[in-house]
Amino acid sequence: MTRRVWELNAAAPLALTLAADARTTPTDYRDDQIWELSLGSPGTPALALSTRFGRRVGLASVVPMWWIRNQSIFETDSYSSAPRITAFAPGFLQSEAHLSRDILVQAAYYALDSRTVGIRFILRNTSTTPTKVNLDLVAFVASEGAERRPTGLRNRDGAAALTFGRCGDIEPVLILEDGSPGNSPQKLSTLAVLGAKGTVTIRAILAGGTRAGQSQDMAEGWLKASWNKPAISGARSRSAAPDIRTGDDDLDALLAFSYQQALQSLVRTKGKLPHTSFVTTRQPDEGYRPTQDPTSTGISRSRSGQHPTSAYLLALTVAPVAPEAAQGILLNYLAVQKADGWIDWAPGIAGEARGVLCLPLLARLAWSLWQYTEDITFLERVFDPLRKFLDRWLAPDLDADGDGAPEWQSEAQTAYPFLPIFSRGLTEGQNADIRYIESPDLLAYLLSEALSLREMAQILNRSDDHEALSERVVGLRRTLATFWSDDLRRYTHRDRDSHALTPSADLFRDRPANERTVGPIAFESAARLIVEIVGGTSRPNAMTLMIDGLNAENEAVKEQVEGSEFAWTAGRGSYTTRLTYRRIDQIAIQGLIPLFKYSARTVDTTPLDITALMPLWAVDIEPDHAADLLRLLRSPDHFWRKHGILMFSAQDPHYQPQRIEFAAGVWGFWLTLMGEALVEAGEYAAAADLLRRVFAGMIPVVKQHKAFYEGYHADKVEGLGARGHVGGLAPLHLFLRVIGVRIISGDRVWTGGAFPWDQPVTVSHQGVTVRRAADGTRVTFPSGETIDLAPDAPWQLVVSRPASPE
Repeated sequence: MTRRVWELNAAAPLALTLAADARTTPTDYRDDQIWELSLGSPGTPALALSTRFGRRVGLASVVPMWWIRNQSIFETDSYSSAPRITAFAPGFLQSEAHLSRDILVQAAYYALDSRTVGIRFILRNTSTTPTKVNLDLVAFVASEGAERRPTGLRNRDGAAALTFGRCGDIEPVLILEDGSPGNSPQKLSTLAVLGAKGTVTIRAILAGGTRAGQSQDMAEGWLKASWNKPAISGARSRSAAPDIRTGDDDLDALLAFSYQQALQSLVRTKGKLPHTSFVTTRQPDEGYRPTQDPTSTGISRSRSGQHPTSAYLLALTVAPVAPEAAQGILLNYLAVQKADGWIDWAPGIAGEARGVLCLPLLARLAWSLWQYTEDITFLERVFDPLRKFLDRWLAPDLDADGDGAPEWQSEAQTAYPFLPIFSRGLTEGQNADIRYIESPDLLAYLLSEALSLREMAQILNRSDDHEALSERVVGLRRTLATFWSDDLRRYTHRDRDSHALTPSADLFRDRPANERTVGPIAFESAARLIVEIVGGTSRPNAMTLMIDGLNAENEAVKEQVEGSEFAWTAGRGSYTTRLTYRRIDQIAIQGLIPLFKYSARTVDTTPLDITALMPLWAVDIEPDHAADLLRLLRSPDHFWRKHGILMFSAQDPHYQPQRIEFAAGVWGFWLTLMGEALVEAGEYAAAADLLRRVFAGMIPVVKQHKAFYEGYHADKVEGLGARGHVGGLAPLHLFLRVIGVRIISGDRVWTGGAFPWDQPVTVSHQGVTVRRAADGTRVTFPSGETIDLAPDAPWQLVVSRPASPE
């Protein structure tokens, strides 16, 4: 298949941020200047390249203004044909437009490094009449609500340049090759003389160094260098993203920009991590760290370390294109591993750390990466550390009751602190302390880790490890089964100590804090309490909660708690009792005035959320349990919505999307896990349906906002969370799994199995083209050899036959 040429106008789903490609150039973690291109709309400038230099300024932009026969071409509707995107790759954007019927301009933009962007215009005269075109390159800077005019200067070669002035701690400079000062201080000009059928190339550089002189040096150095166009979709190079053609131009663009944005999120720089890492958003208002202090307020959420949910999505997305970078993301976790197997939840380049144990997802990630690369050396390198990591999760200090079911130690570990059962310290949810509840999702993660390690041991021919891990799988599977409720036909949360499934029951509400509650208040079985305090405008300075009663063994127990053990937010404090009570004799609070009110209720472990479905992703569960979970997952009354999957049941009273945006959010990580669960269960049609729903919600958002979002609304067209977040890219790994294509190399492909898409899909990568359709599969290798598979052919390895010796 030939290299793809796009024709994407301003109405297409576009994501036109421009950032240095870490695979080809070092990136500066402290000063990573990001640009964004706008094609324009009627009445606005076309081809405006803008940035905020990481919030150093309100806006800085560079826009071309063309002149042909004294007519200016600046705004989009003044072009003979409006700009359209014709090619793109990480760190590269290319647009084409007609200035007039006979003059075509190709505008290419290069992120040459983290502080330098290059612009190359190629003018083509398609007529036999010579003509002249003038270019004014217009610079604009706004800071603190006011425009600041750039000023002219001369570079060492005598060419014209503009300085943007001091922008925080940098002084950017724009140089136009062979240019001259324009007719206003904010312009640089040049004249292009185009012969018959002739072409002229014009280049410009904008560099953001710490001083004008340094910026000039940077710009001049790049003007003396050649700028290599990166491999774009359809090229035979592995570094080019797969070219996916679905018959839907909008979907094709969405998938292609997802690859570009994913690869552009990679960063490579000297720091605390030895391998290529990533940031979750790389936008024009980010990338600048005022200090090297990882506790600095200059750190954005996107640069607070490798969050495991984003790592899982991103590594599997880029694995076909940048396998070493994908492996490096995992290896960074192992680089910070402690002797006992402990790995931080979010290690970062500047030494960022979360201080809690990482989500048990790393072995599953490693096993999935191996399937993209079949790199046995990688498996050998990671197997022992990952097994130690699993053992750390199963250590006694994380399993308070010693039942083989560890407890989450923090909601931060789950990466979603908004489930109604917990939400501790938030204004919504019951505020239960997660340490006192055992959750089925943690067992599902651990079972998946053990299964992945067992598969790795099989590949590595480590029979002793395989046998030990098989025993571990059996034990985890048996423990997970104890979370099943025959009455509810699903997995449930349960109390850590009693293992009881307890509904919520109010003991009392809004009692004045100076009033003692006298029992006895008895329960059918031992229950754990949540005590809440509301009132006042701030957290009280000193207070003590006292509870007297009987435990499950009818022994007298007493709990005394200081206010510091409460979780406080917005005038609300909550505390989950360390003990469980069969009877409450007395509850009292000392140190509070009657302005404060307090309430008490039992912990509710019955809410239905996505944790109940996670065992389906772990794969190795009872078939009848899996069948019940599949029905629950696909129920529109609970999870299965117009544009994806909810995090908790739509029947939950906390599902209030009109008031709480995250309640209706579809988030890429859990979407991918549930999609993988459907694939593993053989439910390919359901997985394809899920993807179509997701794409139907994503495409209009990206069309409107020219960016992906962290999440998307489940029932309407709306982006949620951070703009440009990698968690909201199209789920490319899941899409390839659903359509059944995995290209390992130019002579090795996995394909076949069920094909559930409603149109033929063609994937081209590394010179290989795989066409899947309802009537069968065709694999075409770079040599031209074709291999056809019948529609009912199973998932299989297809290998190119070596050429016969002459």
